[in-house]
Amino acid sequence: MNFNEMQNKVKEILSEKRYEHTMRVVDTAIMLAERYGANVEKAKIAALLHDICKPMDEVLMKRYVIKYNLDLKLLDYPTEVLHGPVASVYIEKEFGVVDEEIKQAIAVHTFGKSNMTLLAKIIFIADYIEPGRKHPHLQEVTEVAEYDLDEAVRLSAKYTLLYLIENDERIYPSLLKCYNYYNIKNYRVGFKEKNKEKILSGEKIITIRNKSEAHFKKGDLLEAVVYEDNTKDIFATLEVDLVKPVTRDTLTERYAKYYGVTLEELINKLSTRYPNDDELYVIMFHVKDR
Repeated sequence: MNFNEMQNKVKEILSEKRYEHTMRVVDTAIMLAERYGANVEKAKIAALLHDICKPMDEVLMKRYVIKYNLDLKLLDYPTEVLHGPVASVYIEKEFGVVDEEIKQAIAVHTFGKSNMTLLAKIIFIADYIEPGRKHPHLQEVTEVAEYDLDEAVRLSAKYTLLYLIENDERIYPSLLKCYNYYNIKNYRVGFKEKNKEKILSGEKIITIRNKSEAHFKKGDLLEAVVYEDNTKDIFATLEVDLVKPVTRDTLTERYAKYYGVTLEELINKLSTRYPNDDELYVIMFHVKDR
């Protein structure tokens, strides 16, 4: 069954509102797949079929759980939790989809899991940020998804947890594991070889990056590697002390001193490196261990 045939069948099964949501998720998943280098065709199919079991009767869903040896804990949860795992087996029977990566992405698209595949993260986020959504965190997570998919997963899991708690809903354990996994993930940051010894000695305690390289907060741990080192071995773990937004106009001599250059040289250096970024971020850090 090709994509168009699948789409026609999905349109027959879903309500008009649910179908429109699905197609917005497809468009969002395509965008994210292209941005992050994922398989676009798999993303399209997973997005198209992610909610295919939403209209299914809850009793029938639970029969699927038992018949196909899904997690029996699912029997204690409503259709909002059940429909993804059930769809992961349903699509093989009804749509001929046997790709395990697609099936897994659909299975966890509502509650996530620890260490998700790239495709699973894309479907998880595409469902959360498709532009028809009305939740209060849509803009924040959409913006973050443009440059850090893992952070977008963390935020989505966090806000979903808060919503469920506020509404006294049961929390499927996989969602909490997802949040915990992506909340403690270390970040990897590259430096030039000439800065390695300066960092290890404590001489260099600052770097200035654009938004895509500075989505950190105080206390985050950064794995420092050398850009030119093909092995990308970690030479130090850095703890973030401060993240402060600046513009080229608000840079000071103090920042230039940390770089060992004049203020004019620092401004020119950053203008060359980040020609399209008006706002940059000063990151101060110390070596956590060696």
